[in-house]
Amino acid sequence: MVQKLQLFFFLLSSTFLLGQSFTGLTQDNYAGIHGVIVNPANVQGSPYKTDINLFSVSVLAGTDAFDVDFDKLLNDDDYDLFDDDSAKMFNENNNAYVNLDILGPSFMFNLSKKSSIAITTRVRGIANVNEIKGQLIDEVEGIDEDLNESFEVTEDKTYNTANTWAEFGITYGREILSLERHKLRAAITAKYLLGRGAVVGEAEDLTVAYDAGVEGIDGDEEFSARGSASYAYTESLNPDEEDYDFSDTGKGVGFDIGFVYELKKKKQDTTLANIYKRDYLIKVGLAITDIGKISYDGATRENYDFGNTTINRDAFLDQDIFETIEDLTEPEFTTEDLEIKLPTALRLNVDLQATKRLYVNAGINQSLRSTNEKSTNRIYSEYYVAPRFQTKWLTLGTTLMSRQHLGFAWGANLRLGPLIVGSSTLLSGLGDASQQADVYVGLKIPVYKRLKEKK
Repeated sequence: MVQKLQLFFFLLSSTFLLGQSFTGLTQDNYAGIHGVIVNPANVQGSPYKTDINLFSVSVLAGTDAFDVDFDKLLNDDDYDLFDDDSAKMFNENNNAYVNLDILGPSFMFNLSKKSSIAITTRVRGIANVNEIKGQLIDEVEGIDEDLNESFEVTEDKTYNTANTWAEFGITYGREILSLERHKLRAAITAKYLLGRGAVVGEAEDLTVAYDAGVEGIDGDEEFSARGSASYAYTESLNPDEEDYDFSDTGKGVGFDIGFVYELKKKKQDTTLANIYKRDYLIKVGLAITDIGKISYDGATRENYDFGNTTINRDAFLDQDIFETIEDLTEPEFTTEDLEIKLPTALRLNVDLQATKRLYVNAGINQSLRSTNEKSTNRIYSEYYVAPRFQTKWLTLGTTLMSRQHLGFAWGANLRLGPLIVGSSTLLSGLGDASQQADVYVGLKIPVYKRLKEKK
């Protein structure tokens, strides 16, 4: 029972032991295969003949329940985040988010002058804790330290989801409009999804209370709970097992659709010396990503109905909170087919060429999933401005971003030939406590087009 409830609440306690993927890189004109994962239309019109990703990984984690001092967390072995009162930011609706994206062997190439194709392989994991009362955790954790304080906290509604899956995608893109100054490209990505494991936790009208100084049936103050909660998991994430093998075979399909419009310059430079310099005044990208779901057969659900149960203070102090809950109620086990919805998002960005090599990109990544949807992964919506210095072999950029629940982030990214590295929180996290952290790194093989000068 202890393991089950620890897994239910694991996100708030482990988030920072480690959005969007590859932030700042994907809007580079030389992003190649990485640009396809945020807008499939980026597969067409690329400066590459082919772009081969060897291995890339991006991880983002954040929570508004703590303001984390990363220097202490990473370098002080005795540091306990839950014991640091100055770090706690518990409130009525705390959230936590982890996004892991591993882009495996993938490539893109041109079929013709007006059409291109890409093959992608990915391993992804997203975990969401939505609108959980941090003060409930704080009160329960601190009850053995202050027995003179009564409290009553009600969790009205919280739906939490964690899911891992492998993804195999094929993208086809084509130029559908080609005028002297106007270009329009469209593309679609079809994905086969292989679920590796999922866990969901839900609670509605769950009240936890402690009556200090009020004698119960056994003559001591009482800890009480009423309401209901449930918890479902696939076999690979069975909390009764010591190790998680991620061997489930949930299945599903997904889609991305996207468009890219370019307004070309009146006078285009086609000399060999400048053939790789982009020749648009403005580029607008619009995409909807991660349309679909993954279905798991035979998931186990445990339903907890607390009714109006109590336990005396001494019994509570002699055991941990998970053992207490086990004493308060026995779970009801059922079997069900579990469907996990993908983190569908709307992505809009505008790219301006300010000078010969300086570009400014601005955009929105808007979640189309709400916190009130059960068994659903979702991204945190983002609003960003990302200027960059860009050449054929080098891109150096910075990103200023506002991320839902997590606030401001300031990062930097670098593309140096086949190497990519970056973080959207690198600069904002230096020296100060933060609610979010991310990093990505990758290695690929870019093969540039060999274009001829127009006469």
